[in-house]
Amino acid sequence: MILNMHGRPITAVNNITGIVPFRDFANVSQYAASAHLYKMESGALTTDSIGTSTLTNTNSVVSASGGMFGNCADFGAANTNKSLNRNMTPTANPWTISGWLNITTAITTGIYTIFARQYYTALQPRIVLQYEYNSGNPRLRFRWEPNGKTGTNVNYNINLSSGIWWNFMMTYQGNAAGQTFKGYLNGNEIMSATLVSNATASGTDYPLVFGMYCDSTSNPFKGKMDDIQTTWAYSSAVDARNVFSKLKTFHNIAA
Repeated sequence: MILNMHGRPITAVNNITGIVPFRDFANVSQYAASAHLYKMESGALTTDSIGTSTLTNTNSVVSASGGMFGNCADFGAANTNKSLNRNMTPTANPWTISGWLNITTAITTGIYTIFARQYYTALQPRIVLQYEYNSGNPRLRFRWEPNGKTGTNVNYNINLSSGIWWNFMMTYQGNAAGQTFKGYLNGNEIMSATLVSNATASGTDYPLVFGMYCDSTSNPFKGKMDDIQTTWAYSSAVDARNVFSKLKTFHNIAA
């Protein structure tokens, strides 16, 4: 049995049909102005749920059947340098990055990158979520390195079984609100930390990359992703549970 940081069990899920999933932050008032939800249903996988094409598809990530909700983005069992990316402005504001992942090839060595944003100057924050083999003790690892400073690593030991859909949500409260970071897996809190503050930087956007380490070809993700979500808002434990439950519509989200 896999337990969260509070000692409660985390349950993996297969595809669920016949219910209305809570999946669209773009229709919730607190997220509406800044949310991007990528449903991965067809085509180039670059258009979000409100019709804005903000993702770049590198090396032909394909839309495949068997997603958590309909189709999904398939990076492949080997992943030959495939990724989806969008620009992310340097910021001291709150943010949430979430989605569903399904590992095709069980990890036996190395690192699978779920998402990563690299800093390119001293003012750019590094934001990374990876799944690591860690010498036979698999773990999720979140890395935050603001402004080129020594930052924070937060680890959670877990073996993510292949062929199962897992929901992740990483969220930051922002500098002004206390700098709290929370990580959730399948609606359960698994990570918590106070992050080193990030200055309000200006300048060029740099890619937030799904499936590959930043804009390099290292540590690729081997599997599928569905319903990737990014927004400039902090998400609560209630939000995380509702996203995972798949039984809520946006009308029923708790305040």
